[in-house]
Amino acid sequence: MPGIANSIRTVWIRLGDWFDTEGDPRSPAAMRILFSGIVLFLLWDFYPSMELLFGKGGLYSVVPRDHSPINPFSVLYFHNEPWILELWFWATVGAAGLSLVGLRSNISFVAMYFGLVLFQERGEVIIYGADALMRHFGLWLCFAEKGQSWSIDSWRAGGMRTPVPYWPLRMIQVQVTLVYGVTGLAKLSTPIWQEGAALFYSLQWSGASNRLGVWLAQHRMATAILTYWALLLELAFPILVWWPPTRLLILAMGVGLHAGIDLFMHIRFFFFTMLLGYLSFLGGSDWDKVILRPKFRLSRLSFRKR
Repeated sequence: MPGIANSIRTVWIRLGDWFDTEGDPRSPAAMRILFSGIVLFLLWDFYPSMELLFGKGGLYSVVPRDHSPINPFSVLYFHNEPWILELWFWATVGAAGLSLVGLRSNISFVAMYFGLVLFQERGEVIIYGADALMRHFGLWLCFAEKGQSWSIDSWRAGGMRTPVPYWPLRMIQVQVTLVYGVTGLAKLSTPIWQEGAALFYSLQWSGASNRLGVWLAQHRMATAILTYWALLLELAFPILVWWPPTRLLILAMGVGLHAGIDLFMHIRFFFFTMLLGYLSFLGGSDWDKVILRPKFRLSRLSFRKR
C-alpha cells in the first residue's frame, strides 16, 4: 500500500508540474488573434439577419419561461429592442477588434467573450458543436496571457517576449484530446462507421453537402475510405499528439481532415474552431520552424542572387 500511495503521489506531482509550466507567448497570442477573427466573422455573418432572428417579432423573439432574468447571460432574452441589439453588437465588434490587434488584450478579450456568450445564450437553437468548443476554448483563454506577442501591448512594452503560464493552454489541449478520443470510441461502436457508410449518408443530407459533396457521394469507395480514415485519425490523435516526433504530423493530418469537411460540407466555422485548438499544442520550436526557417531560406536565396 505505501508503494501504491507513493506512485500516486509521484504521478500527481508530475501532473501538477506539467500544468504549472511556462511556454512561448506566441501560442496564446495566435489563439487570441484567431479567436477574435472568428468572432468578427461570425458577427459579420449574423448582422444582416439580427433583427429577423432576435428582434421583436423575430423568429426567436419569444422569451422562454425557463430562463430567469437574474441570469446576466440572458439579458438579450428580455431586452430585444433594436437599440439594445445594436449596442450589444457594436460593443462586441469593438472588443473583438481591440483583442485582434492586441490593445488591452486581456480586458478586451474578456469583453468580447462576454458578448459571444450573450449571443450563444440568446441563440441556443441555432448553435452547434463548434460554438460550444468556442465557448470552452474562450473560457480558458480568458485566463491566459495573450498580449505578450503580436500585439500593440507587446509593442508598447518594447517587444520583449517572456514565458507565460501555460495551464490554460493545457486545459485546451486536454479538451481537444478528449473530443477526438470520446468521439472516436463512440463511432467505433456504431454500425454505420463500422460499415464505412457514415460519410456517404452524411452527404445525402442536402443541408450539409454542397456541390462537391454531392459529387463525392456518387463515389461509394471513396466515401468508405475517407470514413475509415477519419475514424483512424480520431482514434490515433489522442496518442500521437502527445509524442513529440509525431505531434506536427498528426496536427497536419487533422488540418487536412477538417479542411476536407469544410470543402465538401456546409459546417461553418468548424475548421477554424478546431484549428484554434490545434494552436495550443505548438511550442516555441514549432513557431521558430514556421517563421525563422522560411526567413533563412529567403535570405540565403537573395544572397545567392547577389
